[in-house]
Amino acid sequence: MTGLILAVSPPIASAGVAETVRDDLRPISGYVVMQQEGEYMVDLDARHGLRVGDLLSVVTRGPEVIHPRTKEVLGRLDEAKAVLQVTQMKSGFSLARPLSGAATIADGDLVRRFALLTAAFQGPAPQSKALYEELREALPELEWQGLFSAGERSGSSLKTDLVFTLENKELRLRDREGHPLRTWAYAAPQPAPPKSVVPVPAPVPEPVGRDSSPVRWPVGEEIDFGSFTSLGELPSRVLMSAFTLDLDQLLLATVDDK
Repeated sequence: MTGLILAVSPPIASAGVAETVRDDLRPISGYVVMQQEGEYMVDLDARHGLRVGDLLSVVTRGPEVIHPRTKEVLGRLDEAKAVLQVTQMKSGFSLARPLSGAATIADGDLVRRFALLTAAFQGPAPQSKALYEELREALPELEWQGLFSAGERSGSSLKTDLVFTLENKELRLRDREGHPLRTWAYAAPQPAPPKSVVPVPAPVPEPVGRDSSPVRWPVGEEIDFGSFTSLGELPSRVLMSAFTLDLDQLLLATVDDK
């Protein structure tokens, strides 16, 4: 009996983890060549990006979905009648053991890697929802079963073909038996800094004193200040103010009684 060897990929940079996962798990199509001692030979190998431990759906071709007006083919209602897991890599072909539906597999059947498989996501609630939605969009060929919190179910009790888990700053992928298939480094996005709130200053009193007098506009005369926008008022107790140019910013410097 051939032993199952599972490879775990090294952690990958966390930037754009959903895109990295999409590229790493992109569907690859091939065919069943023949049965050999309880396993099945497929015409895919490392040159196609296949790895030991990868899951292959044995596909039953379904009817085409045709748009009623444009007659455009929108897709096809394919189904997975069996699931294989790669156990050995050879030059020009690979061997895979059946996980389900072995009795339905025949020579010449179409296989697709990481497609038409059930999948679930498990992780801490605060940071998992956004990543779950990104993975659903990045991997549309998986049959997503939902998002589960870390304590809601164990990975083995989800009973899906694939289980994504978020733990210890890593996004991990396991099969339904809990065997590791992939690991990607993941750093939670940092929250955006809070927007600065401009405090509402106290009204500025009219200037008084020996060297100044209040500025008063003639009654009934309309003053046009042009297309300026009022951003607020100066703080109270301003004794002097002046504009100053700092690089590309025009600043207003003010001095109080201290």
